Amino acid sequence: MAEIHMIGEIHYFLDNKKRIAGARWSLLYGPKWKTISGQDDCRTQFDEPYFGKQCTWSAPIDLHLLTTSVDGWPQFIFKILRKDFDTGTISLIGYGSCHVPSVPGQHSLKGFIWKPIGIAEESTAQESSESFRKSKVWSSAFRHQLETKPVGSVDITVTLIFKSMNCLGVAYK
Repeated sequence: MAEIHMIGEIHYFLDNKKRIAGARWSLLYGPKWKTISGQDDCRTQFDEPYFGKQCTWSAPIDLHLLTTSVDGWPQFIFKILRKDFDTGTISLIGYGSCHVPSVPGQHSLKGFIWKPIGIAEESTAQESSESFRKSKVWSSAFRHQLETKPVGSVDITVTLIFKSMNCLGVAYK
């Protein structure tokens, strides 16, 4: 069995507008993968950008994964939420994702955030981990049918440590 240890941080959300934002993030992967330590479904705090359009989160990532196949390689998935402190309502800003690199070392990643146009928003506040990961927006069979608009990006730094990937036929020079 092969292992990946991920250590890093979700730095910030760069918004196309200035608004208070927080995120629900998770790791989406295939059936041959398993999280053996760390939390792979988390939320950030809500942050209000004081200068510019950047909501700073500095959310830690510390995950240890086990796999028997490279199929279903993991990806970060995001649901960016807006909070109105006057009314207490939470609404959708958008969704995004970025694949975990398949090379060990330190990586700077950018997940582009998009919002579906003309589709009723899913429940945002009380959604379970399972329903978040199984949402149809992550299905390529459904997603290609969506009309979307860009709403921002999420910046991530992650260091990957691989163990026994050669047993899956993965080699690095």
